[in-house]
Amino acid sequence: MPRYVIGPSLIMSSLCYSIFKVEAYPTCPFNCAYCYARKSPAKFFLTFDEPSFRDFVSRFSRLGVKPFFRLSTLTDSFQPIEAIERKSLEVLQVFRELEVPVVINTKSDLVAKTPWIDEILKLAEKGLVVVQFTIAFLDSEAKILEPFAPPPSRRLKALEILSRSGVPTAIRLQPLVPHLNTKPGYLDQLLDNVKSVGVKQVIAENIRILTRNDLEALQGACKSCVDRIEWEKILGTPWRRPSLKQREKALYIVMAEATKRGLTFATCREGMFKYHTAPNCCELHLLNKDILNQTFLRPTLYEYWQQKQGNLNIKEIERRERVIQNLGIKEVEKHHKLLQQILSNKQLLKEIAPHMD
Repeated sequence: MPRYVIGPSLIMSSLCYSIFKVEAYPTCPFNCAYCYARKSPAKFFLTFDEPSFRDFVSRFSRLGVKPFFRLSTLTDSFQPIEAIERKSLEVLQVFRELEVPVVINTKSDLVAKTPWIDEILKLAEKGLVVVQFTIAFLDSEAKILEPFAPPPSRRLKALEILSRSGVPTAIRLQPLVPHLNTKPGYLDQLLDNVKSVGVKQVIAENIRILTRNDLEALQGACKSCVDRIEWEKILGTPWRRPSLKQREKALYIVMAEATKRGLTFATCREGMFKYHTAPNCCELHLLNKDILNQTFLRPTLYEYWQQKQGNLNIKEIERRERVIQNLGIKEVEKHHKLLQQILSNKQLLKEIAPHMD
């Protein structure tokens, strides 16, 4: 049976609403140099099965709430084979029938072509969809780091078609690479481009690498930039990321430049909540209000931070916890249990969410 719940982890369990996902395909041909999904166990790539999906959604429906899903998290659901197989199109049709909210993540301009855009527009009419494109580089660097994905210039054209058609859109500036796509001029061009095509929100997350090959691939785009990065391990894992100082500076720069252009901003899996100008990091606030009110959003550290700031009533967190208890889905319960453990560990909490003070 497909795995619709992302497995618990220190980062996902504490920072992410979007633990529900659908993978339309088990592999991805884009071969992005920074792709961490290539290192994930094959079992995570089990794809969509309509009967099991309907059963999964029904567990929420019985409680009067809706889950929201990402399409997808590990592979691109609109890769070239989709033009033949149309698995993602079938998934979108089921989402529409069940009125389940979906956040589409892609690097492919196929979403702006018929019949996919037709289905997305039907979802948008009901306020059920947000489309997020990964655009972290200009064409020159993308050619090196995302060799088989459509170039960013084509993605921008697709974004413009969707945005002008009334579909809520965002860009994922992922990976954010200090000294490369945060450089003045470079970042300006990126953000000017997305602003011009009607994008509403920027979501950013810093680069993470696992092997020397990952590092060398990044150096192929700008060796002098990458050589200036101070790397640190992520929570005792083999993965590495830029130092806290560099991550914080890079995110602040993007936030400030996005704000200048009237774009809302949020970090992804960074725990730097003070930089958020968007009501929701996943852009869910742009869904239909009635749909959003029915959508199950699990508590994360952001809710506890908001509660501490006086911007969220503890009763709302308790309401969400009751939904978790009543769902009876073990994987969701595991996420919440790990979140509670993190909240009780001050040192770990500070490492995961630097702005939780």
